[in-house]
Amino acid sequence: MMRRTTLGLLILVACGGGKKSLDQADVQAKVGAEAADQVGVAAASTTCPGGLKAAAGTSFSCDVTFQGGGKLTFKVDQTDAAGSLSFSPVGDWLLGDKMETDLITEMFLIGNRDAAVDCGGAVVPITLPGSIQCSVTRGSASAKIEVAVDAQRNVDWKLVGTL
Repeated sequence: MMRRTTLGLLILVACGGGKKSLDQADVQAKVGAEAADQVGVAAASTTCPGGLKAAAGTSFSCDVTFQGGGKLTFKVDQTDAAGSLSFSPVGDWLLGDKMETDLITEMFLIGNRDAAVDCGGAVVPITLPGSIQCSVTRGSASAKIEVAVDAQRNVDWKLVGTL
């Protein structure tokens, strides 16, 4: 799911000394929009550092928080002194809403009708191979689901506890 994107950005000439700076609001808007395209979930907010000089070869990070929860960091590289940037997510992620829907189906198939699953947000950061833990409830009963994801993004899960 990693994708690198190059963006052209506006630069501003600072009044003091003519140094070119990146427009923080423009950087945040473009990183947030492209992050939403890459991840498939709308960005709720994007935070990037301010006061950055436009200079080829420099890098910085921006944090994108997504609607429905979850946050990813994006590495941003300045590709030229004119303010062109490329960026990519740091690490991998799962779509929490899709994972929850799939696990609700699995719970139904093993007889746990009306189960509710919460994997922690619309976007769930993960290091591959790795695992996450989701909560599952059915009435007043609750348990955990351990979700393992291998390097090829194959998913296996295990119910821990009973409903």
